[in-house]
Amino acid sequence: MIAASIGSLAEQLLRATERHPALSAVEARLAEPDLRRGATPLRGVAGSVGALFVALLARSTGRHFAVVAPDLDRAYAWRDDLDFLMGPDRVVFLPPHDVVPWSAQVATGPVRDDRITAMLRLGDPDPPVVVIPALSLYRLAPKPEAVRSRAVRIGPSFEIPPEILARRLVLGGYRPVAEVAEMGEMSRRGGLLDVFGPGMQHPVRIEFDGDAVASVRTFDVSTQRSLGPVSETRIAPAREIVFEEDLERRLAPLEGTAFPCDLEGSRIRDLVREGVYFEGFEWLAPLLGIPLGPILDYLPRDTTLWIDEPDAIEREIESAEREAERLEPDARRKTAHLPERGRLFEAPDPALARLREFPRVEASLAVRPGDRDRAIALDARPQPSFGRKLDLLRGELRRLAEIGYERLIVCDNRGQADRLEEILGEGVVSVDVGSITGGFILPQARLAVFTDHEIFARYRRRLGRRARPSRASIRDLMTLEPGQFVVHLDHGIGIYRGLKRIALDGQETECIQIDYAQGDRLFVPIDQLGMVQRYSAGEGRSPLISRLGGTAWQRTQAKARRAIREMAEELLRNYAIRKARGGRAFSSDTPWQRELESSFPYEETPDQLRAVEEVKTDMESPRAMDRLVCGDVGYGKTEVAIRAAFKAVQDGTQVAVLVPTTVLAQQHFVTFTDRLADFPVRIEMLSRFRSAREQREIVEKTARGDLDIVIGTHRLLSKDVRFKNLGLAVIDEEQRFGVAQKERIRTLVENVDVLTLTATPIPRTLHMSLLGARDMSIMNTPPRGRYPIKTEIVEVNKDLIRDALLREADRGGQSFFVHNRVESIDRMAHYLQSIVPQLRYGVAHGQMRDEALERVMLDFLERRTDVLVSTLIIESGLDIPTVNTMLLNRADTLGVAQIYQLRGRIGRSHHQA
Repeated sequence: MIAASIGSLAEQLLRATERHPALSAVEARLAEPDLRRGATPLRGVAGSVGALFVALLARSTGRHFAVVAPDLDRAYAWRDDLDFLMGPDRVVFLPPHDVVPWSAQVATGPVRDDRITAMLRLGDPDPPVVVIPALSLYRLAPKPEAVRSRAVRIGPSFEIPPEILARRLVLGGYRPVAEVAEMGEMSRRGGLLDVFGPGMQHPVRIEFDGDAVASVRTFDVSTQRSLGPVSETRIAPAREIVFEEDLERRLAPLEGTAFPCDLEGSRIRDLVREGVYFEGFEWLAPLLGIPLGPILDYLPRDTTLWIDEPDAIEREIESAEREAERLEPDARRKTAHLPERGRLFEAPDPALARLREFPRVEASLAVRPGDRDRAIALDARPQPSFGRKLDLLRGELRRLAEIGYERLIVCDNRGQADRLEEILGEGVVSVDVGSITGGFILPQARLAVFTDHEIFARYRRRLGRRARPSRASIRDLMTLEPGQFVVHLDHGIGIYRGLKRIALDGQETECIQIDYAQGDRLFVPIDQLGMVQRYSAGEGRSPLISRLGGTAWQRTQAKARRAIREMAEELLRNYAIRKARGGRAFSSDTPWQRELESSFPYEETPDQLRAVEEVKTDMESPRAMDRLVCGDVGYGKTEVAIRAAFKAVQDGTQVAVLVPTTVLAQQHFVTFTDRLADFPVRIEMLSRFRSAREQREIVEKTARGDLDIVIGTHRLLSKDVRFKNLGLAVIDEEQRFGVAQKERIRTLVENVDVLTLTATPIPRTLHMSLLGARDMSIMNTPPRGRYPIKTEIVEVNKDLIRDALLREADRGGQSFFVHNRVESIDRMAHYLQSIVPQLRYGVAHGQMRDEALERVMLDFLERRTDVLVSTLIIESGLDIPTVNTMLLNRADTLGVAQIYQLRGRIGRSHHQA
């Protein structure tokens, strides 16, 4: 049976774990007065048992706890487990800066948010449990008082002049803007002050009456409308390391000999005097009189540390030290004023010694040398590996039931719990929904907890943090460049001239400027940007610029409406005929279908789940399906197609998967084969990568019905290819097929269900979907594996190139090097080979023969090369999750839209230009 709620499941797990005798033994050891002279070793800690013990110990002892994890993955697992077990707002996360040592980059927004929030909350009277990855121990942080003293408490009736508060926020790292949209921004308009600070779910709007605060309200960044009043809020600094508010104290360190009297040193003095933050400011903190210290200074002195795998933590800190040592010489060549490494980082030995100043539990799976006599035995075992074999799972559950174990399976979501209970059968095991990252068997507590993602070998993505409101219109604006044609819905075609700040009703407002005929100008406020869109027409065509107040634009709109109506009537007539003919109504989901979906190795996004349900509903209806699934590369469209194909195969029909390139056919063939390996499904690929004899055999098997799924390029459209019982056609990137191929597709799918996948639908396809003639599913939610992209714009530098490519190769990834000049791309590849000879390179551009280009792309896909030197042809193509770094040579020659398109090729870790 499925339990009632997540809260009850957490309590159930905690009560069951309380039975373990080791819990009282650890409590007794922590109560000893001389605990600081030694650790409490705990052996046999597996799965999420450690999180259960920390939650129980924090509750029973009343102590403050901090968990030190060996790496980021383990730290995220601890955070998610403790969030679930201890309830909301009882856990904070203190991640390391996600930047390379000595670089001018700053930590990404989520990292800064988490770090500053943790630093402030650990000083509260009732501090939460904090999770600290080992890497956070290495880099020094500002002293606690330096951060906490800069937080400002604000509420109705508080007295502070608005100009003084605004100045404090600017010195605290906030960016003054016309309208707040992102964390770290503030905006002042007369007696109103908007602030979006770290730890805030929504920004706040402070209204002043003279120097008194009249009200504080949260508001929505998209609409700028108030959400509700706030009795009091704490505004944290937007940066960890901030300037002194007092000018004299800020300038005092510069009076010494910190900087030589050169141009750079003089410029730094001027910026510090003005309170302007500059690139690399954080690395100069010790020279600017800003004291730094170990991150453990933020913990209350009676905090108990739970050290997760001490040996692994030591290795992680030593690795960080080696990385900083390797990069330091290059950094010093670029910047003469860098302080000594010891003033920015804490070496491994003192960092590890500092851990020993706290009461601590040292937990590991195996016994550490020297701890055998003192260790407390937990003796947990990791969840067994079932290899997706449900018969093995059922057998293990029966065995555990016979010896009196309490058995639980924890699923990531309700749909997965329903599917798993149906597959296993009613009453076999208790199935519930929760956040447990690692299953375990705990013999001394007679408890076995399994997780669905481990049963099916799924990659469990860490839980997302607070959803941030976004301003889609601002992102759209960034793709425009001055001089491009735009269309205003009311005023027609004009020329975009960029952002301007103008006075409206006595207040400065940010607007976009559009120039029209005869010198007319239109200023559109940012909040009306939805009225403006890019002009689209055939390449090389210049449109006629409209006149403000003229009638030509109204006549053009009326003519366009008539043409659209005529086109719609014709296309709707054609689609209506297809729908009237009817189609096959596929059967409802089978246990095999649910087993396949449960074995998906990633956590589905809400959009992906919705698309799957919409496709299956269409397939089960008596009319022929015609659905477009639109989503970016890596958003999960292929998994939607796999589930639809498997559903069709189970009803005894065949599936055709049509793709535009041989390389993409190969990728789909590998993906389909891997996902359906546990089921009796016969899959083949028909493309130029098959010999003539192999192609003949595949064609013959297809005609006999001996193949269930055939994946192919336009070769699949040849006249000799016949399906015995085609039930579903999957068309990937329809817009990349020619006119003749599309006519053949239309003949092929006349009476079968059609599923079209695309990242960039052609206007007519999208238009028909929006009209309702074709059904459409949109996948906008990025998978949780997509990390924020960090962008750095620098001069071409062979040291930077070497570091970026080697760093990516060292962590097992691949890189794109975009050089958009065909005539010199081979020379660039040779140059890269000369500076980083240990890597393997491939070259790809649009003037290569198809066979050679596909071979290069396939070599990169199958990791026979490490770096792909390419032109802009990678703007649309394969999803290669191992590519985490992109270097754009001469990024200044590329348009903003092209850069954004290229960024979509990675979206995991790094982007450099």
